[in-house]
Amino acid sequence: MEELKFTLGELRDVRKLLKRQNQIANWIRELDDKIDQCERQKRAAIEEKTEIEERLNGELSELAEAAKEMMGSTAGLEDDTLKGFKLYNPNYVTNDDKEKLLLKILLDFKRENPRAKGMTFQQILSVLKHRYGVETRTIGNFFRRQLGAYSTEGGNRKKYILLDDLPEDIET
Repeated sequence: MEELKFTLGELRDVRKLLKRQNQIANWIRELDDKIDQCERQKRAAIEEKTEIEERLNGELSELAEAAKEMMGSTAGLEDDTLKGFKLYNPNYVTNDDKEKLLLKILLDFKRENPRAKGMTFQQILSVLKHRYGVETRTIGNFFRRQLGAYSTEGGNRKKYILLDDLPEDIET
């Protein structure tokens, strides 16, 4: 019988590698499950969108056209402001992305609310959190370098950015 010779350090290294291999295998299974879930959700969203489009183009076509005319176009239905802008990591947003993000938030709000005079910091904070997944305590700190380019009104509790100076639409 052949005698195996290993050091205690080599055995620890092998144990660490085997443990890591098992962690990675579990991680891969978890990612596969998430991918399956996302694909199911995407299929369900596509099916629902198709059903809605069929209804709007079929039995409700006249009413849909009238509603589009009343809204002054498809405001709020199509997201074409700052085409191509995506926030890839909400935990780290560069200053360049912050400029684009703030402009996008304000233009989207202006398009959805054409009569609005301004957008409050609380509204911007809510959009950041819910639409983009960015967690921050205050808008003043998060957009500190970008806010100087916009006109603001109000005090500490109800500050808002004026929408009058914004361009109508920008594509990048």
